[in-house]
Amino acid sequence: MSVLYLVRHGQASYGAADYDALSPRGEAQAAALGTYWGRLGIRFDRCWVGPRRRHRQTYERAASACRALGLELPPATALDELDEHSGQQLLHGAGGGTLAAIAAGDRQEHLRAFRHMMRRWVRGEIETPAALEPWASFRRRATAAVERITAAAGRGSRIVAFTSGGPIACAAGAALGLDDEAVMELSWWLRNGSVTELLFDRRRTSMIAFNASPHVTDPDLLTHI
Repeated sequence: MSVLYLVRHGQASYGAADYDALSPRGEAQAAALGTYWGRLGIRFDRCWVGPRRRHRQTYERAASACRALGLELPPATALDELDEHSGQQLLHGAGGGTLAAIAAGDRQEHLRAFRHMMRRWVRGEIETPAALEPWASFRRRATAAVERITAAAGRGSRIVAFTSGGPIACAAGAALGLDDEAVMELSWWLRNGSVTELLFDRRRTSMIAFNASPHVTDPDLLTHI
C-alpha cells in the first residue's frame, strides 16, 4: 500500500494586509517539519502543492530544512484543486457589514462569527453568491483532488501534498464516511504545519494519522490560526 501525507500550511499572516503569506511562526513550523523529515530520512516519491502562496512557502521552507540535512524533497507539482473553500470570502462579502466589522476587530469574536456562519453555510442556510464556490462543489473538488493524487501514485509510494485545512478535512471525511457538518468541525482543529496520513491502494483509503505534529517541540508553534 501507499501513503499520502497531507500537510496543512504553516501559520499565515492573520490580520495583515496580505494574509496569504507565512508569518515568522509559520515559517518556523514548516522548517521544523522539514528538519523532522530530514533527521528521520523520510523520502517522498512525489510532491503536490496547492495554489496559494502559503502552500508554496510551506513546501519551500520544509524543503530547505530537509536539504540542510542532505535530503531532497521532489519538485512540487501544482494542483489548483487543493485550494481552500470560499468561507473567508463569504465572511467578508455575503456575511454582511456586521460580520466584516467583527472580522476586523477581536480575534475570538471573529472566530465565533466565522464558525457560526460556516455551520449555517454547510447546512444550506446561507446562499452562496454566484461568484463563489458552493460548499458542496468545494467538497467534491477537494475529494477529487485527493483521488487524482492517489490514482497517479505507484504501488508502495510515499506522497506529500501541501494544502489547507478544508481539503484535509474533506479527505479525512471521505475516508471515515463523515457528513458535511462533521467535516467542517474537523477542519477547526487542524494545526498549522500538521500532518494527516492516508494509507491507500486501488481498493480503499484509510486514515492512519490525523493532525499529527511530532515535529513540534516548542509549544509556541502549536497554532490553529
